[in-house]
Amino acid sequence: MTRRNTASFRIFILTLYLFLIAVFASGCTDRIFNPPPTLSVPTSDSTIPPTGSIPPKPTETPDSEQEIHFTDVHLESAVRDKLEKSIGVIRRADVNSIKKLDLRVQAITSIDSLEYFTSLEELDLYGNYITDFSVLAKLPSLKKLNLARNYNLRNPDMTNSEGLDLSPLKSLVLLEELDLSENMLMDLSAIGSLPSLKTLTLKQNRITDITPLSGCKALTYVDLSNNYGLNSDNTERGITDLSPLFGNTHIRTLIASRNLITNIDGIEALEELSYLDLTDNYLDSVAPLAGVRKLETALLQSNAITSLEPLKENPTIKTLDVSMNMISNPGLTGIGTMSALQTLKLSQNWITDITPLTGSKSLIYVDLSYNYGKNADNTERGIKDLSPLFENQHLKTLIANHNLITSIEGIEALIELTYLDLTDNYISSIGQLSGAGKLETLLIRNNKITMLEPLRGNATLKTLDVSMNKIIDFDVIKTMTALQRLGWKENPVQDIISIDEFKTSPGTEINNG
Repeated sequence: MTRRNTASFRIFILTLYLFLIAVFASGCTDRIFNPPPTLSVPTSDSTIPPTGSIPPKPTETPDSEQEIHFTDVHLESAVRDKLEKSIGVIRRADVNSIKKLDLRVQAITSIDSLEYFTSLEELDLYGNYITDFSVLAKLPSLKKLNLARNYNLRNPDMTNSEGLDLSPLKSLVLLEELDLSENMLMDLSAIGSLPSLKTLTLKQNRITDITPLSGCKALTYVDLSNNYGLNSDNTERGITDLSPLFGNTHIRTLIASRNLITNIDGIEALEELSYLDLTDNYLDSVAPLAGVRKLETALLQSNAITSLEPLKENPTIKTLDVSMNMISNPGLTGIGTMSALQTLKLSQNWITDITPLTGSKSLIYVDLSYNYGKNADNTERGIKDLSPLFENQHLKTLIANHNLITSIEGIEALIELTYLDLTDNYISSIGQLSGAGKLETLLIRNNKITMLEPLRGNATLKTLDVSMNKIIDFDVIKTMTALQRLGWKENPVQDIISIDEFKTSPGTEINNG
């Protein structure tokens, strides 16, 4: 190649190079290197909608993944504690398997958000400020429900109402336990047809009529206590009639203390009844109880009962409390034939003679306190002789304070006795206690005792109260190895060295209250 040709070739190459640079700089590469676009035929899988069609809807979040927007901050806080999730979104899926929720005393005012807790079986809402329970109708799995103390007196709209609206409870056919205490309820019609209800607590309301409860045939436990009160005109109100319950033959426990009940005729129909509390009512007879064949506990304190004779030969009652009634000596007739009786409370009656207790061989606990009083002629009355009890070798607790007892001769026969209270009597000697091998508590304040010598070397007494007696010497307490508590004031003590030494002993205390 000639030199001229070579130079021409070089000029051609340089010119081509500069041309290509200019093309790239102008952005025209697509027009040079790319073929023109071709139209494709639409297919069924094409993502481009045909002209005039409606775009598809965006995918919806499943219900279980939807966020719960709580209507009450206190409820949300409690749920977060339950889930151990202090921050972040709470979804329906997080709560729809929860079976038990404790929301006691959380200052909750709204429970609307509980509608998503569809598996709840146990719910405790005690002590909140909830007035609307309509959401409960959406929780069909509930078996245990506590709504006690939700009546909010601070809400001016409720001060004159008839308590909470219970109508949402009608649909809870699986509900077995319900507590509606302290809600100022008057109307029970909403709960009268709950087929599974076994345990019902209605204490401290304003109930006077329990007729709706006749439909609750599965009940085994009912508490109607403390529905007594005064109306605005100062007349009394309370439950007067228990008979609507007497068709519920599964009831085992019935508590209706502090009401206005005067009569329990027909109660024998409760053939499974084992526990009955009618304390603080107006009963004057226990005769209907003679037919209650499985009764084990009868609490009848503070009524107007005069006689226990209808209960003679009762084979089932183990605990009988008839304190604060009007029982006198004839009223104890037959009580010694109650073969199962273990606990007997006869305090604050008009009893002076306990001879009928002679046959009570099963007694473990006896309270005869405060039978002291004065007759119309201003003479004193009270129990003087405890010996009818001394044949009962099972007796462990004997309380007979505030009576007219002068002697405890023969009490050493009570070989199982551990607790003895003879405060406020006229006893001058405790010699019979020298052999009390199991006695742990001796309360014998305000008597006429002059010496403690019979207790020398006692190895079981832990509590001794001999205040307000005539004891001069307390040297004996040095020998009482188990003694921990001592009451000694208001005695004419001449030397308190023994008492001072007792005070400084480890594990001891002086009790002069």
